[in-house]
Amino acid sequence: MAQLPTHAERAWRNRHGVEAGAVAGVAAPQSVPKPTTSPREALTAALDRRVTAMVTMERSTEAVKQARAAVAAVTSQLEQFHDLDIRIATARAGMGERAATGTLPPSLNAEREERRAARERQDECSSALTLLESQHAAAEKERRDADVAHSVAALEVMLDEASALSSQLLACHEMLWRRADTLAALDYVVMGAAVGLPPAEKARVHGLLGRVLLPLQTVRAQRQELPLSAPRNPERLAGERWQALYAELKCDPDVPVRPVWDEQE
Repeated sequence: MAQLPTHAERAWRNRHGVEAGAVAGVAAPQSVPKPTTSPREALTAALDRRVTAMVTMERSTEAVKQARAAVAAVTSQLEQFHDLDIRIATARAGMGERAATGTLPPSLNAEREERRAARERQDECSSALTLLESQHAAAEKERRDADVAHSVAALEVMLDEASALSSQLLACHEMLWRRADTLAALDYVVMGAAVGLPPAEKARVHGLLGRVLLPLQTVRAQRQELPLSAPRNPERLAGERWQALYAELKCDPDVPVRPVWDEQE
């Protein structure tokens, strides 16, 4: 059973003027990928191809169904002539000496002509069914290939645009440790300078230093990991947002990726 385009996919196709020019009984078109300059354009082309393939598959399935029905109908019609040869032979036998040259009754001649025409229609319908089934197999393969290309294109959009998040993470990591090193160095300087101070002033300086270095202890502490099954596990929650985005991208190539991590900030 061919999978029909979803409501979101049909809406996207209508919004962008995508026409699925598939005709029943015509082999699935060999899609020639257009040059693209970005993953977004590749996803748009992949969705166009998938919608076209799905519509072609739907029409091809209907064409095969009708062809099979036509073959079944003409085969059923031929069954009424199953004893025609016996009846013709009986009629010939009853002619005696005129068996070789005599004329058959008009009714038998008419039936024989009907059978001949039905056999011709059966051959034609069977040939058409064979051709349509071959085209249906090609359409089915194109639909599978289009599904794969569409899924990969959606993933490539997410990965391409998530690379900005990866770069930000690396930059933040470097900045974090640079500032941690700066604070750690301050610790050595202040402790060294406070050695000769009176006890009261030294305690006051140590108290101020402790407040300044408190974030450094948090940075250096090992992060407490929650089980992945925990309701508030941030990785699991982010995974759910990525899954939802992936599904949306497959229906609309214009969906932005950034909100996935903006929600965490």
